Amino acid sequence: MCLTLINTISRKRAKTDIICYKVLVWRTTEHSHRLSSPIFHETWNIGEEKTNTERRWTRYRHAIDNGYYHSYEMLCDARSFEDELGGRGLKAETYKCVIPQGAYYYKGYHSRAREGYASKKLRIVEKV
Repeated sequence: MCLTLINTISRKRAKTDIICYKVLVWRTTEHSHRLSSPIFHETWNIGEEKTNTERRWTRYRHAIDNGYYHSYEMLCDARSFEDELGGRGLKAETYKCVIPQGAYYYKGYHSRAREGYASKKLRIVEKV
């Protein structure tokens, strides 16, 4: 997932917790059943806060590709992406998340003009 930046000048720091939404998929193997991100396959747990420490990240043509956690600003946009993944045969679900106060983030647009964020920290709160 790629985030096209609204403001290409600099990243922001969250003054308060920011509510957002992330679409995750269930991956099942012979030995596990886990919740993960649909593109990078990173495992997530409800209630867990993650910090992306990846130093290598891509920022090109006013966009951020990797090195940050991607999320949606609006629930309806996350649901739309969930439906797209479901159409590809994936068991996708939308989760309410928080970009915690003090975390660095960028604001922009994901594919098809869906507003969202790319943040260094993200906490999964609950399934919506």
